[in-house]
Amino acid sequence: MELDSTTKQMQYTPAPPSMSVSAYPPDSTAVDHTEYQPANPIAQPPPPYAHPQQQPQTANTNVSVVTVAQQPTTNLIAIADRPPNYLALSLVNLLCCCFPIGIAALIYSLRVDSEYSAGNYQEARRASNTARSLNIAGITVGIIIVVCCIIYVVVSVAVASS
Repeated sequence: MELDSTTKQMQYTPAPPSMSVSAYPPDSTAVDHTEYQPANPIAQPPPPYAHPQQQPQTANTNVSVVTVAQQPTTNLIAIADRPPNYLALSLVNLLCCCFPIGIAALIYSLRVDSEYSAGNYQEARRASNTARSLNIAGITVGIIIVVCCIIYVVVSVAVASS
C-alpha cells in the first residue's frame, strides 16, 4: 500500500524524557498529558470519503461575490403544417373522371405524405400543389368527356329518329 504525500511528510516528536520503559504503570506525575501534535501542523490527513464536500470558509473582507447563472436557451423549430394530400379526390378522379390523369394525381397524393415524413416540407408542398392541379385537370377533362358523350348520344338519337 502506497502512502500519500501528507502521510509521508508527518514527523513524530519523540517521547518526553520523563517517560521510560521501566516505569510501568507510569505515575500520574511522570506522565505528560499533552495532546499529540504532528511536527508539521499544516499537513492534515484527507477528509474521509463518506463525508460530503465542505464549502471553503472565507474571511470577511470587502469583496462582493457575484454569481452569474446562464439562462436556458430555447430553440424554436418551425415545423410546416402538413399540406393536404387530396387522396380522396384523386381516387374519385381515378375511378370516375379520367383514368390516366387520376393515376398521376394519385401518385402525387401519396408522395405528399412520404415527403412530409422525410422532412422535405417544400417538396411536400410542391407535390400537394401538383396533385391538386392534376385533380382539377382530371375533373375538367372528365366533365368535357361526359358532355361530349351526352351530345353524341343526343345527336345519334336525333339522326336515327329522322
